[in-house]
Amino acid sequence: MPMIAHVFRRGAVCAWRRRVPVRSGNATKAGYIQVSLHAHDPATARVIGAALHATSERAFDLMAASRLTAEQARTWLDHAVKTELDAINNRRLAEHDDISGGGYAPGASADRFAQGSR
Repeated sequence: MPMIAHVFRRGAVCAWRRRVPVRSGNATKAGYIQVSLHAHDPATARVIGAALHATSERAFDLMAASRLTAEQARTWLDHAVKTELDAINNRRLAEHDDISGGGYAPGASADRFAQGSR
């Protein structure tokens, strides 16, 4: 599996960590912003990491214009993680409904027929 940009494994959970560019001028003490992805599997971390990378570019541009602080950027990125996790869970539920046929139990009419014939 290829590496995921800015995503690291911290114990059992993946985290996204990126250096705050100098151009933003609003650096944190450590010079990094780190956000937990709340994901255990690499596939989910890859999707969330890509979304965070795009969001962080916008956040760093706003930081460069002095319209956003590092703490506000971290909060924004946390919100982006939660939004992306909700979207992933909704897609999984929709796929599950499609696969299961919307609650239809195959063979249910045959089971009722078999019970009635006893």
